[in-house]
Amino acid sequence: MAAALVVGLGRLKYYVAHRCYVACGPPNTACGDRPYLPASRMGGVTDLLPYDEDTAFALADDAATVSALVRRAGAERLRAPRFGQWSALEVIGHLADAAEIFAERIRRCIEEDEPAIASFDQDAVAAERGNASADPVELSGRLQQAHGQIVQLLQTPGSAERTGVHAEWGRVTAGHFAAYEARHSRGHIAELAEAFPPHA
Repeated sequence: MAAALVVGLGRLKYYVAHRCYVACGPPNTACGDRPYLPASRMGGVTDLLPYDEDTAFALADDAATVSALVRRAGAERLRAPRFGQWSALEVIGHLADAAEIFAERIRRCIEEDEPAIASFDQDAVAAERGNASADPVELSGRLQQAHGQIVQLLQTPGSAERTGVHAEWGRVTAGHFAAYEARHSRGHIAELAEAFPPHA
């Protein structure tokens, strides 16, 4: 099924309602580690997503969108279940978790020689960090800081081409991790913005 998916925003929005199945896998599987693209191979890795200026702008814009949404909606409304088993607050927590993990992956690719990158369990991370009862402003701040770190790390020429070896994908670049995180967050944030419009 995943091999037939495209990256279009409408498709991403559909799968967000199913607990981030495409970007994160089903519950209790490796979050953020499911390929968006067809499984054509380049030396054992899935097709690499490009990192460019548009990706950097998307990362900054998405973090700002969540910050504005948190201030607009308030903690009480964000805790009401809206996305299957997840509340909006838990979705924001998931965004913050994934952003921090992808930022760390990128940092390691740049600073280490082909580090081994492990997958992670979205539910275990969320429970460990207490996202269901967290302060939404704090979660938004974590997302903004992590996305800012990603952009800063990739400003150095050549940094986006640095590689790591992912447990499921094989050898991928730091730029691929950044672009993947941008597309992953964009799908969730589109759903959040639709549920909490500016003038609701």
